[in-house]
Amino acid sequence: MAAVVRRWRWAVVVVGVLMLSSLPAVVRHWPLGVASIAPDELARRIRASAAQPFSGNVATVGRLGLPDIPRLDNEVSLLGETSRLRTWYAGPTSWRVDMLSLTGEHDMYASGNSIVTWDSADRRAERTVDSGQLHLPRPADMLPPQLGRMLVGAATPQELRPLEPVRVAGRAVPGLRIVPVAEVSTIDHVDVWAEAGSGLPLRVAVTARGGTFPLVESQFLDVSLARPDPSSVTFSPAAGVSIQRPRRSDPLQQALRRAPVPLPDQIAGLPRLTPPGAGVAVYGRGFVVVVAAAVPPDLLNSVLPRLVETSKRPWGAEVKLIQTPMVNLMAGTLADVGYLLAGPVTVAELDRIVSSVAAGAGAFA
Repeated sequence: MAAVVRRWRWAVVVVGVLMLSSLPAVVRHWPLGVASIAPDELARRIRASAAQPFSGNVATVGRLGLPDIPRLDNEVSLLGETSRLRTWYAGPTSWRVDMLSLTGEHDMYASGNSIVTWDSADRRAERTVDSGQLHLPRPADMLPPQLGRMLVGAATPQELRPLEPVRVAGRAVPGLRIVPVAEVSTIDHVDVWAEAGSGLPLRVAVTARGGTFPLVESQFLDVSLARPDPSSVTFSPAAGVSIQRPRRSDPLQQALRRAPVPLPDQIAGLPRLTPPGAGVAVYGRGFVVVVAAAVPPDLLNSVLPRLVETSKRPWGAEVKLIQTPMVNLMAGTLADVGYLLAGPVTVAELDRIVSSVAAGAGAFA
């Protein structure tokens, strides 16, 4: 079941709040003499690349246009601004990602199910336990290998197309394009270029329907496929620095703990893709995926900024609505239960889902 959660975690990453402006022209297109790899074979190698170690520098850029959301500055900036990341990856449970800025860096170390974050500006280290459940977007999720595997993992063979090879981080690499068939998906296509031997994704670009350039891009500027030294992925606090409990409560974890009702096995015909029982879940199939949360109304109001306008929907209710070219979010109250649905689907699809729930039990129970 944990593998299912990981497979569909791309939806949470793209959503951002339950939830990359083009990159500099560092990718040059010309005949590179790379052996042709069929899209389905390259997709198989990408899906199987989680054991491949790597290290390097990554640039990510986003134009999702998300509003400022209290307590989620890092997550929103990751999806809506230019970010520079530095990473070392020894394996799925042993890695480090540094998010660099002009004022310092925000580092994250993983060791088993333990996550340590280090904020150089505050000189503060915090430790959390990775439960394997859904989480808010992390810099690690936006690295080309993780993002590429998650998106390719959602594709069917019929959605795969070949792409010309390009040069990324000094390497000539083959590519594939994913063209979602579902009309209610806001994603027009996803381009992934990966190292031929290992299948490790080195560049990912996601374009919304009607778009002329990618809204989300992530690519290596330089990369090594050697296993990093253990010291690179191990947090060693400086003298006088102790590892503390997090001082900021993750709204997603709050929702998981405070859910007033468990979510059902399906909503509006979309099957549940995450473990049963929790108040936050992912529903859908392929690229029609939504994150749903049932929460106390006060928690919903504390997360969504007051700047978010209300909208009268065709099915009768007023909701909070956030619209972007790729991600849409709808939130409101049904039968005294706060709800939130978000994902890379059209507003009309969100209307269909919520109106179906409202016409049924009147809540997400």
